[in-house]
Amino acid sequence: MEKLITDLLADAFKRLGEIGVPVAWSIGDIDVMPGINQKSYTQISTPNLQRVLYKTEEFPPFVAFANALRQQEAYAALFAETPADNEKALLDPIYIAHEVLRSHMEAHPLRAISPELTTQISANLADCINRKVFMVRGWSPLAGFNSTQPEIDCGNGMIIRRYSEVDAYRIGKVFEDGGPFDMFNIWPYALEWNKEHSFVGEKPDTGSWQNKIYPTVRALRVLAPGKVAIPFTKIIRAGPGRLSSHGGGSSPWSTPFISETNYNLAEADYSALRDLIEEVARTDLPNPVRIALDRVYTAVERSGLEDEFIDHIVALEAMYGDNLGGLPGGLSHKIGVRLAMFLYSTAAQRHTAFRQMLAALSARGGIVHGSMTIANLKPKPRAAVEWAGDAARASVRKALLEDVKFEKDYFEHLIFSAKIPAPRTKKAAKPKVAA
Repeated sequence: MEKLITDLLADAFKRLGEIGVPVAWSIGDIDVMPGINQKSYTQISTPNLQRVLYKTEEFPPFVAFANALRQQEAYAALFAETPADNEKALLDPIYIAHEVLRSHMEAHPLRAISPELTTQISANLADCINRKVFMVRGWSPLAGFNSTQPEIDCGNGMIIRRYSEVDAYRIGKVFEDGGPFDMFNIWPYALEWNKEHSFVGEKPDTGSWQNKIYPTVRALRVLAPGKVAIPFTKIIRAGPGRLSSHGGGSSPWSTPFISETNYNLAEADYSALRDLIEEVARTDLPNPVRIALDRVYTAVERSGLEDEFIDHIVALEAMYGDNLGGLPGGLSHKIGVRLAMFLYSTAAQRHTAFRQMLAALSARGGIVHGSMTIANLKPKPRAAVEWAGDAARASVRKALLEDVKFEKDYFEHLIFSAKIPAPRTKKAAKPKVAA
């Protein structure tokens, strides 16, 4: 296989030189100007093979490669065995020749052979043919995301991976279908999914990976504060020489404007992320949890803090404000007590949470009825506004991970079975001694 690839590249580069393709080109680079940290981008200018070869009905190097590939036993058997509707177009030898040349040109900016890259291309192509598989690789930038780790396994086949600016720049711009991409705000992390599919047998579902994006983002928004979103998705090449479908971009949901990486996923939450992804995808969640989850997810997409805060309050009211047992009294009192008992275990924590919840509900009333805004809140109510988001996420997270059903008497049992600390008694006063 390596000889076939080497011969193809050598012949192709010779012919391309004869028809005017330059000796060198740019595959894109990023520099930072000293002193002012201003980024400078070298635009990608890889020769467009379709445009270069559009007058050539049969590019001789491609034809020679195709004839040689057809003689290989493993390839011939795979081509004959693959059903017509099972991505058989990926096995067209002219298409393979085009992809081999293009992948080399997009990774090596010279009209000359890179031995290391040629070896990699040859090994990947031979592997796909021998194992009768092709790849689908989904790539979705994670706007706002940050972490201390370069790679996080989501447990559902998806990986959160950190890219260099140059890599993200090339992925976002090098393909002809490249969607909107802000060259001065390239997100370092992306959600990536790689899946092998068999050429033979039943027709594979190559689009199933997109169904995994939504629960992954929902789980991330439940885990930590800050805004995180996916601006668009792309299907990109799985690697030089790998047989893979690619091309096509989409924007599957609305995306909040995010200008900085303000979402941080702690290492302690990695295992919880995998569990939450599975839980948020369930269709049998109790109504209080489902409503609260939807509000926590949507709150991130609000443009103003007031709207985000209202979503968090609605989430907390959905979790703790129903009439299914528990303490009597006003709604604020009921929600505050239930939240404190559900989330915390010590009397001091519960007391603090109860007071914070009352302050948050009071702020909510003033904002909804127009008597105050977030901007003119006093420090304690303002702190309660920010606390409400943490409380909403923590409530949904605990309910999902512990599979809380919220049966009719759930809160009544929770409250009246709690260990109540013994009341403190004052020490008896010492008797006064007469002078």
